[in-house]
Amino acid sequence: MSATRPTAVLRLSTPRMELRTPCQGDAGEFAAYRVRNRQAHGWTEPPRQEEYFTAGYWHNALAPVPDRAKNDTEYRFAAFLKDDPDHLVGLVNLYNVMRGPIQCALLGYSVDAGHMGRGLASEAVSAVVSWAFGPADLMRLEANVLPENHASIRVLEKCGFHRVGLMRKSLRLAGGWQDHYMYETVNEHHRGDRP
Repeated sequence: MSATRPTAVLRLSTPRMELRTPCQGDAGEFAAYRVRNRQAHGWTEPPRQEEYFTAGYWHNALAPVPDRAKNDTEYRFAAFLKDDPDHLVGLVNLYNVMRGPIQCALLGYSVDAGHMGRGLASEAVSAVVSWAFGPADLMRLEANVLPENHASIRVLEKCGFHRVGLMRKSLRLAGGWQDHYMYETVNEHHRGDRP
């Protein structure tokens, strides 16, 4: 994997994908991704208003993404296949970046239903973990997953995450509060360069 880190736009490369910071110009592809995956991802996400599935919503939602990366508070990566660079196939995000004595972020990800089972989620998550523990110099990443989401659990474990507990009623999905397993991975080579 190779990585470059300009001010607000990040780019990561894996054998099959290019991951980059999304921009407002990606709004149409983000809306199409959400529409395509509404049923496949719906059981793992909070309820969404209809507007969430529109390009207008994503045009506004993507506007602050570069500034959040520049301010070191959140990093979003849109994944595109190298042989189909205009077709969004996955998302990997680092939310709630905390510095100081914690040096941690929360990882979230999804892969297009039409590309599930091909190892793309593991490849994309692995690239972002390497970046988070390299140039971003985070100490720990956390991820929360529904106990019945076996595919996502396999992705996390393949990428070096370990289950550390159960968070009861941690997120409201499908009309009710759902338990989530908590996973984490630790940077064994943390430099501690970031305040």
